[in-house]
Amino acid sequence: MVELRSPQRSTLESVLLLFVFVAILVFMVNSYTRQQRLEKERSMIYELTLLRQGVATFNIVEKRLPKSLIELATAVFKLPGEGVNHRFVERVNVNDQGKIIDPFNNPFAYNESKGWISSTTKNYEIW
Repeated sequence: MVELRSPQRSTLESVLLLFVFVAILVFMVNSYTRQQRLEKERSMIYELTLLRQGVATFNIVEKRLPKSLIELATAVFKLPGEGVNHRFVERVNVNDQGKIIDPFNNPFAYNESKGWISSTTKNYEIW
């Protein structure tokens, strides 16, 4: 009886199969991490928008800029004719030091003189 496969060929096939498996695994991990980064970027845009709108609302209601992001997040106001307290900013993420953090777990920076909020995460400072 004649054997159709040589040992060299089966080793080569095994190496190629392993290479294809590793390539697929690398592609899947890369796609997952890219998707996670994109989700964090979307959240960053959303959170920056909410915080900046909160500063603008605070400035209109209080006739001044907030002294800090903590003041912005904890201050309340009432609409005319309502007895309900409203917050300038709802549901912010806070780290162990009490700082408001972005989706990458870095604190937001606040320029009190300009009322501008930005991220301290590398490559996102100018957003």
